[in-house]
Amino acid sequence: MAIAILLPFLLNFIALLRYNCMKKRTLLALLVLFVFSGNAQDPDPRIFSSWFIIEYIEDEVTYVAPDNYEIEIVEEGDQTCPHLFYLPNPFNSSWGCLGPINETQFVVLALGILTEGEICQGGPQECEDFFAVYQDLYSDAQNSGIPLSYTIEDQQNGLRRLTVTNEDGDRAIYRNQYLSVDELAKPQAIVYPNPVTEELFIRSATQIENVRIYSVQGKLVLESSSTTLDVTSMQNGLYFIEIASDEGKEIHKIIKQ
Repeated sequence: MAIAILLPFLLNFIALLRYNCMKKRTLLALLVLFVFSGNAQDPDPRIFSSWFIIEYIEDEVTYVAPDNYEIEIVEEGDQTCPHLFYLPNPFNSSWGCLGPINETQFVVLALGILTEGEICQGGPQECEDFFAVYQDLYSDAQNSGIPLSYTIEDQQNGLRRLTVTNEDGDRAIYRNQYLSVDELAKPQAIVYPNPVTEELFIRSATQIENVRIYSVQGKLVLESSSTTLDVTSMQNGLYFIEIASDEGKEIHKIIKQ
């Protein structure tokens, strides 16, 4: 008897679910908005700034940005788009719409950005290669409605580091300052021999914290905290070596023979 009474309600509920299946992305976004509004926390005010992408890490493969591509997160918005997300560099302005931002997370509501052809139009091939991967972080978040997490770290000399992470652990890493040509032209470390065949040595006046070697495609091929690196197993070709110390990071080109 109870089943007979409840059956019409169940059928109506199933029909409603089928109807809303076509709108599941909208419903999920509304659900996320409701959760955020019910657990309102003030955002970290430092997030409303301009940021420059350093690298994107997906499935533990690191892709290094070929230039200082800037994003800007704007605090002022409206009810449909609480926060704007601008990508003004390097060729055409693009935009996005972020939902509520609390102290650890934000929601991607709409995305008119990060299409590699739009950003890199007329630009170098490595720009398109990078953005073809990097855009997944935000487009997947928009499609799923799952918030992205973020952390901001204060570093020396007014530097800040923003890390945006999805549920799979993929992450984009930004800094708050443009790395100028002058800064790149003042290396603190010496890398030798170059070209190198077997062992690569690093000499620096500052304490080296981490060393990474990347291929020209931006993939991490070696990581170490040592100043002596065995590169015997690396294939011949051009690589970039990133040296991190308490003074910051610098990049050198090396040739493996």
